[in-house]
Amino acid sequence: MASAFFMLYLKSFFRIIVRKNRRKPIYFLCCLIRHATLKVTLHFRLPMKTRENTFMQDVCSVVEAHLDDMDFNVEKLCKAIHMSTSQLYRKMEAVAGISAVRLIRLLRLNRAKQLLQNPQLSITHVAFKTGFGDPAYFARVFKKEFGISPLKWRHAYLRNKRSLNRKKL
Repeated sequence: MASAFFMLYLKSFFRIIVRKNRRKPIYFLCCLIRHATLKVTLHFRLPMKTRENTFMQDVCSVVEAHLDDMDFNVEKLCKAIHMSTSQLYRKMEAVAGISAVRLIRLLRLNRAKQLLQNPQLSITHVAFKTGFGDPAYFARVFKKEFGISPLKWRHAYLRNKRSLNRKKL
């Protein structure tokens, strides 16, 4: 069962994505959730053809394999999936409604959220572990995407986790 904190987070994340991208199906949201190894039942189905689904899975798999590589970019992604840059951009826009750069950033930030759940890891370590070369840039991008700084997100997560543990006892 997903925590109340996660469900609030998911709703706010979904609202942000819909607000930023009204005209396309939000397939990559499912991709992010699946790759975050979070068990969440979504109450809607997104119309995706099998080929498009396979394409997005391949792209997400390649990006995840290179999350800690600071030099990983769209050109390297194109080489890994054997596509030209322009072809990848067109297909990503048609299938997911976002650019490849944005998908890479979102997957990195999602992985950063997983790592931030561990209080022993510093924010700087999390930034480097997720492929951001500059911790200040990481914090800026994180706050821009989620509306909260990485440190505050960690504190909110840990506070919610403690309150849930107390309720169970």
